[in-house]
Amino acid sequence: MNKIYTTLVLASFLVLPFTVNAQGLGLNADLRIQNRTEFEARKDAHLENRATINARVEAHRAEMLENRAEIRARLGTNAKARVTTHLENIVNIFDRVIARFETTSDRIEERIEDFEEKGVDVSNSVELFAKAEAELEDTQGILAEVKVDIEAELAKDEVSRDAIKALVETARESIHKTKKAYVDVIVSLRADTQAETE
Repeated sequence: MNKIYTTLVLASFLVLPFTVNAQGLGLNADLRIQNRTEFEARKDAHLENRATINARVEAHRAEMLENRAEIRARLGTNAKARVTTHLENIVNIFDRVIARFETTSDRIEERIEDFEEKGVDVSNSVELFAKAEAELEDTQGILAEVKVDIEAELAKDEVSRDAIKALVETARESIHKTKKAYVDVIVSLRADTQAETE
């Protein structure tokens, strides 16, 4: 009996854990199925939420592209207006520079006549003044061409910045040459008058 009893006890120890585990596995399986179902539901909700977010992002992106096109058109119009205003100011500056050169030319011519009446030898200054007058005429011609070219450039749909820059640089160089010519005349007149007074 002892043997039987021992066998039964051993058998119960061996079989009992399997039956408990089998029942636990059944519970765990139900719990796993429930967790899996909840996970799948959360995953589907997340995917639906993601799809909604993606749809909103795409709608926003499309709206931004439309707005960007509008803004670019507005900025293009505003930019062209600003460029036009700026170039008109530059042309006005050219006109004022020419007016100053003409005033300066008249004053230098009066000085030369005054010095000649006083008997001062200003022959060198007269030669330089003739060169300065020729430079002024060249500058007037160049500035007239630049004005026409700027107006032609503004009439285009796309204003070429490089072309405008080259035109303005050409005008600037011509103005500097004329200014240097008049400065040379004034320096020569001072030298002539100082030589006469010594």
